[in-house]
Amino acid sequence: GAPDMTAAVGLRKAFTAITFKEPSGAVGEKAKTDTALADRIKSDPRLITWAGGEPLMAGGELIGALGVSGAPGGDKDDACATAAIAKVKGRLG
Repeated sequence: GAPDMTAAVGLRKAFTAITFKEPSGAVGEKAKTDTALADRIKSDPRLITWAGGEPLMAGGELIGALGVSGAPGGDKDDACATAAIAKVKGRLG
């Protein structure tokens, strides 16, 4: 029942997590007090700082990211992404 745009938002959340090597929501929190970061985010339409983008790490190395969108609230998107990563974490090494 989520709108079509949620796939694009999820992709942007994952791109943000990969770009900054941290959760997209955490980037958004930092941007509230870091004007240079906020300007960088505003200048790149691929970035979005809503919660739901989580970096995927293996052995301390960034190997990708998961972006979830469509739930009624970023906190729910983030909980889903975190749970999904926890399910496969043991297989990542």
